[in-house]
Amino acid sequence: MFSEIPQIFLFLFLFLFLFNFGAETLKKPLAMKTNLINTKFLSIYICSIALMTLLPSCSEKGDSNVLILGSTVKDTAEVLLPESMDFDVPISTADLYIWNDSIAIVRNKVVSDTWFLELYDLRDNRLLRHFFRHGNGPGEMLEINFIFNNDTIVIEDFQKDNIAVIPVNKAVYDDDFEPDIRPMSIWSQYKLPFKGRLLALNPYCFINKEYSINNDGPRFIVSDSNYVYKETESYKYQTYNVSYSSFFISFANDRIVYVCNKEPVLELYDTNLNPIKQIFGPEMQSRQKYMIEENGNVCFLNTIPYAYSSFCYNDNFFYVCYNGNFLSYKNDFDTSVLKSWIFKFDWDGNFIDSYYIDHYVKSMSLSNDGRYIYAFGTDREGENVFYKYLLR
Repeated sequence: MFSEIPQIFLFLFLFLFLFNFGAETLKKPLAMKTNLINTKFLSIYICSIALMTLLPSCSEKGDSNVLILGSTVKDTAEVLLPESMDFDVPISTADLYIWNDSIAIVRNKVVSDTWFLELYDLRDNRLLRHFFRHGNGPGEMLEINFIFNNDTIVIEDFQKDNIAVIPVNKAVYDDDFEPDIRPMSIWSQYKLPFKGRLLALNPYCFINKEYSINNDGPRFIVSDSNYVYKETESYKYQTYNVSYSSFFISFANDRIVYVCNKEPVLELYDTNLNPIKQIFGPEMQSRQKYMIEENGNVCFLNTIPYAYSSFCYNDNFFYVCYNGNFLSYKNDFDTSVLKSWIFKFDWDGNFIDSYYIDHYVKSMSLSNDGRYIYAFGTDREGENVFYKYLLR
Protein backbone atom coordinates (compact mmCIF):
# COMPACT_ATOMS: atom_id res chain seq x y z
CA MET A 1 0.00 0.00 0.00
CA PHE A 2 2.74 2.45 1.00
CA SER A 3 4.58 2.09 -2.32
CA GLU A 4 1.47 2.98 -4.35
CA ILE A 5 0.83 6.35 -2.70
CA PRO A 6 3.83 8.33 -4.03
CA GLN A 7 3.19 7.00 -7.57
CA ILE A 8 -0.48 7.99 -7.48
CA PHE A 9 0.46 11.40 -6.16
CA LEU A 10 3.05 11.93 -8.93
CA PHE A 11 0.58 10.92 -11.63
CA LEU A 12 -2.02 13.34 -10.24
CA PHE A 13 0.51 16.14 -10.06
CA LEU A 14 1.65 15.68 -13.68
CA PHE A 15 -1.91 15.38 -14.95
CA LEU A 16 -3.00 18.62 -13.29
CA PHE A 17 0.10 20.45 -14.42
CA LEU A 18 -0.19 19.38 -18.07
CA PHE A 19 -3.94 20.02 -18.12
CA ASN A 20 -3.52 23.57 -16.87
CA PHE A 21 -0.53 24.17 -19.11
CA GLY A 22 -2.45 23.13 -22.24
CA ALA A 23 -5.61 25.01 -21.35
CA GLU A 24 -3.87 28.28 -20.65
CA THR A 25 -1.70 28.01 -23.76
CA LEU A 26 -4.73 27.73 -26.03
CA LYS A 27 -6.72 30.48 -24.30
CA LYS A 28 -4.15 33.24 -23.69
CA PRO A 29 -1.85 35.25 -25.92
CA LEU A 30 1.76 34.24 -26.05
CA ALA A 31 2.86 37.31 -24.09
CA MET A 32 0.75 36.30 -21.11
CA LYS A 33 1.63 32.61 -21.21
CA THR A 34 4.62 32.67 -18.86
CA ASN A 35 2.82 34.48 -16.06
CA LEU A 36 -0.21 32.22 -16.25
CA ILE A 37 1.85 29.06 -16.27
CA ASN A 38 3.86 30.22 -13.26
CA THR A 39 0.66 31.11 -11.36
CA LYS A 40 -0.92 27.74 -12.12
CA PHE A 41 2.26 25.88 -11.30
CA LEU A 42 2.52 27.68 -7.96
CA SER A 43 -1.05 26.84 -7.00
CA ILE A 44 -0.57 23.19 -7.93
CA TYR A 45 2.73 23.08 -6.03
CA ILE A 46 1.09 24.49 -2.89
CA CYS A 47 -1.73 21.96 -3.15
CA SER A 48 0.84 19.21 -3.65
CA ILE A 49 2.74 20.14 -0.49
CA ALA A 50 -0.52 20.20 1.45
CA LEU A 51 -1.42 16.77 0.10
CA MET A 52 1.98 15.37 1.04
CA THR A 53 1.41 16.31 4.68
CA LEU A 54 -1.58 13.97 4.68
CA LEU A 55 0.41 10.99 3.42
CA PRO A 56 1.33 8.23 5.87
CA SER A 57 4.37 8.84 8.06
CA CYS A 58 6.17 5.82 6.68
CA SER A 59 6.52 4.64 3.11
CA GLU A 60 8.07 1.81 1.14
CA LYS A 61 11.04 2.80 -0.99
CA GLY A 62 10.99 1.05 -4.35
CA ASP A 63 9.68 -2.24 -2.96
CA SER A 64 8.53 -3.87 0.22
CA ASN A 65 12.11 -4.55 1.34
CA VAL A 66 12.75 -0.94 2.42
CA LEU A 67 10.67 1.15 4.84
CA ILE A 68 11.23 4.87 5.44
CA LEU A 69 10.06 6.36 8.74
CA GLY A 70 9.33 10.08 8.67
CA SER A 71 9.22 12.53 11.57
CA THR A 72 5.46 12.02 11.93
CA VAL A 73 6.04 8.76 13.80
CA LYS A 74 7.58 10.94 16.52
CA ASP A 75 5.11 13.82 16.28
CA THR A 76 2.07 11.56 16.62
CA ALA A 77 3.50 9.22 19.25
CA GLU A 78 1.25 8.46 22.20
CA VAL A 79 2.64 9.88 25.44
CA LEU A 80 3.03 7.09 27.97
CA LEU A 81 2.35 7.84 31.64
CA PRO A 82 4.64 6.32 34.27
CA GLU A 83 3.28 3.96 36.89
CA SER A 84 5.44 3.45 39.95
CA MET A 85 6.96 0.07 40.77
CA ASP A 86 7.21 -1.26 44.31
CA PHE A 87 10.81 -2.34 43.90
CA ASP A 88 13.89 -0.90 45.57
CA VAL A 89 16.36 -0.48 42.73
CA PRO A 90 19.90 -1.14 44.02
CA ILE A 91 22.03 2.00 43.90
CA SER A 92 24.69 0.20 41.86
CA THR A 93 22.26 -0.81 39.08
CA ALA A 94 23.50 -0.33 35.52
CA ASP A 95 20.72 -2.26 33.75
CA LEU A 96 17.40 -3.66 34.91
CA TYR A 97 15.08 -6.12 33.16
CA ILE A 98 11.89 -7.90 34.22
CA TRP A 99 11.31 -11.55 33.39
CA ASN A 100 7.94 -13.30 33.68
CA ASP A 101 6.44 -10.24 35.46
CA SER A 102 8.05 -11.50 38.66
CA ILE A 103 11.85 -11.52 38.50
CA ALA A 104 14.04 -8.41 38.46
CA ILE A 105 17.31 -9.02 36.61
CA VAL A 106 19.90 -6.50 37.81
CA ARG A 107 23.24 -5.89 36.22
CA ASN A 108 25.44 -3.95 38.63
CA LYS A 109 28.26 -1.52 38.04
CA VAL A 110 31.70 -2.41 39.34
CA VAL A 111 31.39 -1.65 43.05
CA SER A 112 33.19 -3.34 45.90
CA ASP A 113 31.32 -6.23 47.54
CA THR A 114 28.67 -6.46 44.80
CA TRP A 115 27.98 -9.08 42.16
CA PHE A 116 27.69 -8.31 38.46
CA LEU A 117 24.36 -10.20 38.21
CA GLU A 118 21.61 -10.29 40.82
CA LEU A 119 18.14 -11.82 40.57
CA TYR A 120 15.35 -10.47 42.81
CA ASP A 121 11.78 -11.45 43.51
CA LEU A 122 9.94 -8.39 42.18
CA ARG A 123 7.07 -8.82 44.62
CA ASP A 124 9.01 -8.62 47.90
CA ASN A 125 12.46 -7.30 46.89
CA ARG A 126 14.05 -10.56 48.05
CA LEU A 127 17.45 -11.42 46.58
CA LEU A 128 17.22 -14.90 45.04
CA ARG A 129 20.58 -15.54 43.36
CA HIS A 130 23.76 -13.72 42.46
CA PHE A 131 26.61 -14.53 40.07
CA PHE A 132 30.11 -13.29 39.20
CA ARG A 133 32.03 -11.14 41.60
CA HIS A 134 34.47 -8.60 40.24
CA GLY A 135 37.95 -10.11 40.18
CA ASN A 136 40.46 -12.27 38.38
CA GLY A 137 39.83 -15.51 40.25
CA PRO A 138 37.75 -18.57 39.35
CA GLY A 139 34.13 -17.67 38.67
CA GLU A 140 34.96 -13.96 38.69
CA MET A 141 34.95 -11.38 35.90
CA LEU A 142 36.76 -8.12 35.26
CA GLU A 143 34.96 -6.04 32.61
CA ILE A 144 31.66 -7.21 31.16
CA ASN A 145 29.19 -6.78 28.36
CA PHE A 146 25.69 -7.72 29.48
CA ILE A 147 22.87 -8.81 27.16
CA PHE A 148 19.32 -9.83 28.01
CA ASN A 149 17.54 -11.66 25.19
CA ASN A 150 14.03 -12.36 26.58
CA ASP A 151 14.75 -15.59 28.46
CA THR A 152 18.54 -15.74 28.26
CA ILE A 153 21.30 -13.68 29.86
CA VAL A 154 24.66 -13.42 28.13
CA ILE A 155 27.62 -12.06 30.10
CA GLU A 156 30.94 -11.59 28.36
CA ASP A 157 34.19 -10.75 30.11
CA PHE A 158 36.00 -8.98 27.27
CA GLN A 159 39.18 -8.64 29.35
CA LYS A 160 39.51 -12.38 29.93
CA ASP A 161 37.82 -13.48 26.65
CA ASN A 162 35.23 -15.56 28.49
CA ILE A 163 31.48 -15.81 28.04
CA ALA A 164 28.61 -17.26 30.07
CA VAL A 165 25.13 -18.07 28.74
CA ILE A 166 22.50 -18.23 31.48
CA PRO A 167 18.91 -19.48 30.96
CA VAL A 168 16.86 -17.34 33.34
CA ASN A 169 14.51 -20.19 34.24
CA LYS A 170 17.37 -22.37 35.44
CA ALA A 171 19.09 -19.53 37.27
CA VAL A 172 15.90 -18.79 39.22
CA TYR A 173 14.42 -22.21 39.92
CA ASP A 174 17.38 -24.63 39.89
CA ASP A 175 19.32 -24.21 43.12
CA ASP A 176 22.16 -26.35 41.78
CA PHE A 177 22.61 -24.31 38.61
CA GLU A 178 26.04 -22.79 38.10
CA PRO A 179 26.83 -20.96 34.86
CA ASP A 180 29.41 -22.44 32.55
CA ILE A 181 32.12 -19.90 31.73
CA ARG A 182 33.60 -20.70 28.32
CA PRO A 183 36.65 -19.27 26.59
CA MET A 184 36.07 -17.56 23.26
CA SER A 185 38.00 -15.78 20.54
CA ILE A 186 35.88 -13.55 18.34
CA TRP A 187 36.57 -9.87 17.66
CA SER A 188 33.19 -8.20 18.14
CA GLN A 189 31.43 -5.94 20.60
CA TYR A 190 28.12 -7.83 20.51
CA LYS A 191 27.44 -11.55 20.34
CA LEU A 192 24.71 -14.07 21.13
CA PRO A 193 24.49 -17.88 21.22
CA PHE A 194 23.34 -19.18 17.86
CA LYS A 195 22.82 -22.81 16.87
CA GLY A 196 25.65 -24.08 19.09
CA ARG A 197 27.96 -21.23 18.02
CA LEU A 198 28.22 -17.49 18.55
CA LEU A 199 26.62 -15.01 16.19
CA ALA A 200 28.36 -11.64 16.35
CA LEU A 201 28.29 -8.22 14.74
CA ASN A 202 31.15 -7.73 12.33
CA PRO A 203 33.33 -4.73 13.37
CA TYR A 204 34.45 -4.47 9.74
CA CYS A 205 30.97 -3.82 8.41
CA PHE A 206 31.28 -0.04 8.25
CA ILE A 207 30.91 2.13 5.15
CA ASN A 208 31.05 5.94 5.16
CA LYS A 209 31.44 7.61 1.78
CA GLU A 210 32.12 11.05 3.27
CA TYR A 211 35.28 9.72 4.94
CA SER A 212 36.10 7.24 2.14
CA ILE A 213 35.78 4.30 4.54
CA ASN A 214 34.76 1.11 2.76
CA ASN A 215 34.95 -1.76 5.23
CA ASP A 216 32.50 -3.92 3.32
CA GLY A 217 32.42 -7.03 5.48
CA PRO A 218 29.13 -8.88 6.08
CA ARG A 219 26.83 -7.68 8.86
CA PHE A 220 27.29 -10.87 10.90
CA ILE A 221 30.11 -13.29 11.59
CA VAL A 222 29.66 -16.78 13.06
CA SER A 223 32.12 -18.64 15.27
CA ASP A 224 32.81 -22.34 15.19
CA SER A 225 31.48 -24.65 17.92
CA ASN A 226 34.46 -23.71 20.11
CA TYR A 227 33.43 -20.04 19.98
CA VAL A 228 36.39 -19.16 17.78
CA TYR A 229 36.31 -16.95 14.69
CA LYS A 230 39.36 -15.95 12.67
CA GLU A 231 39.09 -13.02 10.27
CA THR A 232 40.54 -13.92 6.87
CA GLU A 233 40.03 -10.56 5.14
CA SER A 234 42.15 -7.45 5.56
CA TYR A 235 40.71 -3.94 5.86
CA LYS A 236 42.29 -0.52 5.55
CA TYR A 237 40.56 0.98 8.56
CA GLN A 238 40.07 -0.23 12.11
CA THR A 239 36.39 0.44 12.84
CA TYR A 240 35.88 -1.61 15.99
CA ASN A 241 35.34 1.45 18.23
CA VAL A 242 32.61 2.94 16.01
CA SER A 243 30.79 -0.27 15.13
CA TYR A 244 28.93 -0.88 18.40
CA SER A 245 25.29 -1.74 17.84
CA SER A 246 23.06 -4.61 18.94
CA PHE A 247 20.68 -7.28 17.67
CA PHE A 248 18.20 -9.80 18.98
CA ILE A 249 17.04 -13.21 17.81
CA SER A 250 13.57 -14.73 17.75
CA PHE A 251 13.83 -18.32 16.55
CA ALA A 252 10.05 -18.68 16.96
CA ASN A 253 9.57 -15.96 14.32
CA ASP A 254 12.62 -16.91 12.23
CA ARG A 255 13.97 -13.39 12.65
CA ILE A 256 17.12 -11.53 13.61
CA VAL A 257 16.79 -7.76 14.08
CA TYR A 258 19.86 -5.54 13.83
CA VAL A 259 19.53 -2.34 15.89
CA CYS A 260 21.96 0.39 14.84
CA ASN A 261 23.25 2.84 17.45
CA LYS A 262 25.15 5.25 15.21
CA GLU A 263 22.49 5.77 12.52
CA PRO A 264 18.68 5.41 12.45
CA VAL A 265 18.72 2.00 10.77
CA LEU A 266 17.05 -1.33 11.55
CA GLU A 267 17.63 -4.49 9.53
CA LEU A 268 15.62 -7.72 9.53
CA TYR A 269 17.11 -11.10 8.62
CA ASP A 270 15.86 -14.65 8.82
CA THR A 271 17.78 -17.10 10.99
CA ASN A 272 19.74 -18.27 7.96
CA LEU A 273 21.11 -14.68 7.80
CA ASN A 274 19.20 -13.82 4.62
CA PRO A 275 18.21 -10.12 4.51
CA ILE A 276 14.46 -9.49 4.74
CA LYS A 277 13.96 -5.75 5.18
CA GLN A 278 15.68 -2.44 5.95
CA ILE A 279 14.05 0.33 7.98
CA PHE A 280 15.46 3.87 7.81
CA GLY A 281 14.64 6.92 9.91
CA PRO A 282 13.50 9.09 11.43
CA GLU A 283 16.38 11.30 10.34
CA MET A 284 18.64 12.77 13.00
CA GLN A 285 19.35 16.50 13.07
CA SER A 286 22.97 16.13 11.98
CA ARG A 287 25.57 13.57 10.95
CA GLN A 288 28.15 12.09 13.25
CA LYS A 289 31.72 13.30 12.64
CA TYR A 290 34.69 10.95 12.80
CA MET A 291 38.42 11.17 13.29
CA ILE A 292 40.82 8.85 11.46
CA GLU A 293 44.11 8.38 13.26
CA GLU A 294 47.44 7.77 11.53
CA ASN A 295 47.26 4.04 12.21
CA GLY A 296 43.83 3.82 10.52
CA ASN A 297 41.84 3.67 13.74
CA VAL A 298 38.44 5.39 13.37
CA CYS A 299 36.94 7.24 16.36
CA PHE A 300 33.91 9.37 17.09
CA LEU A 301 34.73 13.10 17.06
CA ASN A 302 33.26 15.32 19.83
CA THR A 303 29.94 13.46 20.10
CA ILE A 304 28.58 9.92 20.44
CA PRO A 305 25.46 9.06 18.42
CA TYR A 306 22.38 7.56 20.07
CA ALA A 307 20.06 6.60 17.23
CA TYR A 308 18.40 3.35 18.35
CA SER A 309 19.22 1.75 21.69
CA SER A 310 17.18 -0.67 23.80
CA PHE A 311 14.56 -3.19 22.64
CA CYS A 312 12.10 -5.86 23.79
CA TYR A 313 9.76 -8.29 22.06
CA ASN A 314 7.24 -11.10 22.27
CA ASP A 315 5.87 -13.60 19.74
CA ASN A 316 3.72 -10.97 18.01
CA PHE A 317 5.69 -7.72 17.94
CA PHE A 318 9.02 -6.13 18.66
CA TYR A 319 9.70 -2.71 20.16
CA VAL A 320 12.79 -0.55 19.69
CA CYS A 321 13.74 2.64 21.49
CA TYR A 322 14.69 5.60 19.30
CA ASN A 323 16.66 8.46 20.89
CA GLY A 324 17.78 10.25 17.73
CA ASN A 325 20.35 12.46 19.43
CA PHE A 326 24.00 12.85 20.31
CA LEU A 327 25.88 12.92 23.60
CA SER A 328 28.59 15.55 23.77
CA TYR A 329 31.85 15.94 25.63
CA LYS A 330 30.61 19.46 26.50
CA ASN A 331 28.17 18.01 29.04
CA ASP A 332 30.29 14.99 29.94
CA PHE A 333 28.15 12.69 27.75
CA ASP A 334 25.17 13.09 30.07
CA THR A 335 22.30 10.75 29.11
CA SER A 336 19.73 12.79 31.04
CA VAL A 337 19.32 15.01 27.94
CA LEU A 338 17.95 12.10 25.90
CA LYS A 339 14.28 11.45 25.16
CA SER A 340 12.80 8.14 24.08
CA TRP A 341 10.35 7.14 21.38
CA ILE A 342 9.26 3.50 21.32
CA PHE A 343 8.41 2.14 17.87
CA LYS A 344 6.33 -1.01 17.51
CA PHE A 345 6.71 -3.37 14.53
CA ASP A 346 5.41 -6.76 13.51
CA TRP A 347 7.93 -9.45 12.60
CA ASP A 348 7.72 -8.60 8.90
CA GLY A 349 9.00 -5.12 9.71
CA ASN A 350 5.70 -3.32 9.27
CA PHE A 351 5.34 -0.21 11.42
CA ILE A 352 2.44 -0.55 13.87
CA ASP A 353 2.54 2.28 16.43
CA SER A 354 4.73 4.76 18.31
CA TYR A 355 4.97 5.89 21.93
CA TYR A 356 6.85 8.60 23.79
CA ILE A 357 8.61 8.46 27.18
CA ASP A 358 10.04 11.69 28.53
CA HIS A 359 13.34 10.30 29.74
CA TYR A 360 16.21 8.15 28.55
CA VAL A 361 15.25 4.48 28.49
CA LYS A 362 18.40 2.42 28.93
CA SER A 363 16.78 -1.00 29.18
CA MET A 364 13.22 -2.22 28.75
CA SER A 365 11.17 -5.40 29.03
CA LEU A 366 7.68 -6.45 28.00
CA SER A 367 5.02 -7.87 30.30
CA ASN A 368 3.74 -11.38 29.67
CA ASP A 369 0.45 -10.11 28.24
CA GLY A 370 2.16 -7.47 26.09
CA ARG A 371 0.22 -4.61 27.68
CA TYR A 372 3.07 -3.04 29.67
CA ILE A 373 6.63 -1.97 29.07
CA TYR A 374 8.98 -1.98 32.06
CA ALA A 375 11.54 0.80 31.55
CA PHE A 376 14.73 1.59 33.43
CA GLY A 377 16.70 4.73 32.65
CA THR A 378 17.76 8.23 33.62
CA ASP A 379 15.48 11.18 34.34
CA ARG A 380 16.14 14.88 33.67
CA GLU A 381 18.00 15.23 36.99
CA GLY A 382 20.33 12.37 36.13
CA GLU A 383 18.75 9.98 38.63
CA ASN A 384 17.91 6.35 37.93
CA VAL A 385 14.20 5.74 37.37
CA PHE A 386 12.20 2.55 36.97
CA TYR A 387 8.55 2.61 35.85
CA LYS A 388 6.03 0.55 33.97
CA TYR A 389 3.98 2.03 31.13
CA LEU A 390 0.62 0.88 29.82
CA LEU A 391 0.52 0.49 26.03
CA ARG A 392 -2.97 1.58 25.02
